[in-house]
Amino acid sequence: MAVTQQLCRTSAEILGDAASSLEALRSIVSFEYSTPPYEVLDLDWAPAMLTSALRASGEPALAAAVEAACKGSEIVNPRFPEGWGGDVYSEIRVNSAALVEALSLSLDGLSGDRFVGVGALLPDLIVDFGSVHVFERHLGKHTEELK
Repeated sequence: MAVTQQLCRTSAEILGDAASSLEALRSIVSFEYSTPPYEVLDLDWAPAMLTSALRASGEPALAAAVEAACKGSEIVNPRFPEGWGGDVYSEIRVNSAALVEALSLSLDGLSGDRFVGVGALLPDLIVDFGSVHVFERHLGKHTEELK
C-alpha cells in the first residue's frame, strides 16, 4: 500500500469539531467534506523528494518551510492522534492560520523551474521516474500545487 502526503485546507470550525469528535475527524481524513472552505491536495511522495532536492540545490530554508508546511505543528485530536484505526498511518496534524500565512510567505520563492538540473544530484530518487526530466517535472508540478 502506498503511503502519501495529503494536505487539507479547512475552516477553524471544522477543525474545532474534529478536535473533539472522532466522527468529525474521520470525515476530514476521509475527504467527506465537500463545501468550502475545504480543499484537498494529494502530494503523493513529493514532500520528502522536495526537501531532499531543495537541500541538494543549496536551499535549506525553503526545504525547512516545505517540511514545516507538510508536517503540521499540533495534533488535531489528542485523544485520537492517528485517527480511528482506519487508513491513517501517521499523526493527523494541523498548522495554525498564522503559521500557514508565514509559511506561505516563505514559499513564495519556490518555483517549479528551480528543480531543473537538480535531478543529477539525486540519482537514487530518479530510479522510479525513469529519467531526470520526468523526476524534475514531477517536483515542479507538486511545487506549484503546494504554493
